[in-house]
Amino acid sequence: MRAIKVFLAAGLILFIACYASAEQESEFEGKYQVGSTSCTVKPIKMAFEVRWARGTGFMVFFFERETEDGKYIFVSEGKDVLQDRFEFDDHQFISGRFVRSDGKVFKVKKIASENRMMPCRNPAPFKGK
Repeated sequence: MRAIKVFLAAGLILFIACYASAEQESEFEGKYQVGSTSCTVKPIKMAFEVRWARGTGFMVFFFERETEDGKYIFVSEGKDVLQDRFEFDDHQFISGRFVRSDGKVFKVKKIASENRMMPCRNPAPFKGK
């Protein structure tokens, strides 16, 4: 009976760790490769602060909308100027494209941090003997 309780507790802990990691994975936050440069994104209040590797200061982006085909669009601050925008392929915010205000397009890919726990790929890693 004790072995079953330990097995169930271990399974529950693994499930919670995987779920928490998967939830963390679906945020527009962290480091992204954008073309040949990179940027760091940090949530601030109701927006996102973007700091470019080759630049000073930061830009502010806001969530604009989800498209009919499931893409997530974030646009730079400013209504009277041409806006830059991130277009992510889905709610995981792992890949997509960056469209600069002049129309030039760059591929976007999230850079995995070294100390981040990776999502579980096998939901049942324990095998009974």
